[in-house]
Amino acid sequence: MWKVFCRLLSLIGLILGSCANNSSEIVGDAKEIDISNTEQVCLSDVFSELEVVHMDAGVKSMVPNANSVQPCDDKYVFIDNQRKVYVFDKKGHFISSSKSVYGKGHGEFVISMGGSYNPYSNNIEIITPTDLMFYDINFKYIKSVPLPTEYQKTSNNNKPLFFDEIYDLSEHLHVLITPKDNLSQAVNTLFIFDSEKQEIVKTINYDKDVMGKFLNQAFSFQNYADDEIIFIPPCYSKNVYKFDKDNLELRRFISFNYGDEFYTEEDLKPIQKETNPVKINEYLSKNYKRSPMRISYDKGKYFILVDSKEMITDAYLLIVDTKMNTARRLPLGNENDEFQFYPHSCVYDNILYIAVESEGADVLMNAFPGKVTEINKYNADSTMNDNIAVLKYHLK
Repeated sequence: MWKVFCRLLSLIGLILGSCANNSSEIVGDAKEIDISNTEQVCLSDVFSELEVVHMDAGVKSMVPNANSVQPCDDKYVFIDNQRKVYVFDKKGHFISSSKSVYGKGHGEFVISMGGSYNPYSNNIEIITPTDLMFYDINFKYIKSVPLPTEYQKTSNNNKPLFFDEIYDLSEHLHVLITPKDNLSQAVNTLFIFDSEKQEIVKTINYDKDVMGKFLNQAFSFQNYADDEIIFIPPCYSKNVYKFDKDNLELRRFISFNYGDEFYTEEDLKPIQKETNPVKINEYLSKNYKRSPMRISYDKGKYFILVDSKEMITDAYLLIVDTKMNTARRLPLGNENDEFQFYPHSCVYDNILYIAVESEGADVLMNAFPGKVTEINKYNADSTMNDNIAVLKYHLK
């Protein structure tokens, strides 16, 4: 009974605290960069060497379809398609997994919406439909904070508020991002949340710049400089933004002119309000235009994964250097329509990261023309297919 009473008090505090929050929209104008003319390059033009870190044997069964890897200090943090979180050291040795806290007991959860490593506290944070849960790096439970799921609920919009991505501004100040589908009460909105005070500090809506809902963004927030943060929406938009950490403000920064080969705002008007992913994909498959599927930023360069028109190997990585004013195109497939490169997870400190299963790692290692170094390589009697690998492509 006491736990229920405390929970009710927390929720009342969240609702009352939320009433005083500030709401804003994106501000400023973006600088347009024309990337319609590109130069095709090969792997050796872009990368100097490839480093392959094999995760401990048996990881494949624990990390099904790992779609993103986040290099954090001396660790790798994986987030799989089921939003489970796995932690390894930089040599590929297993540390912990959120599977160990899956359940209905104290400090456990059943549904994960998203997760992240907080570099300020060195803790792991898990978003559930109702709470933000905190664990140490070994998934020892620390605390739970209720999320503002009832925020501005009305009779006309009685959907709960969900979040599926988190970016940390400090130990207790976080940016929560709503899903791009219509399951949540609010879409295309950033919520600045203080987990210590358990209140929403500010909301920022970026809906007016959204062209489509089909960008597969691994990490929406990326470091631009010591005190500057890049925000790339988890949806199709021409714009990239700068997030002002001091003023909690979102400013337009860069606007890409992709050219006629890509979907325009006019092209996407028929599906702008469509929420059924099947119908969206049907419309896109009939038009055969391109769109950006994932964007990463590092040291003045944007790495844009561009989807295929017909064959999967027809996709490519577009490397835009804003300092040199160049746009280079690296195909994912070779002249034989075989993969030489896979979709990337992120780019940090002049290294592009890809998380793949061992079979895919073999394909990419064989395709790479330069120096390849392997770490935590299997013993001869180990099963190669039981493993995930992190591929680190060093940029020239």
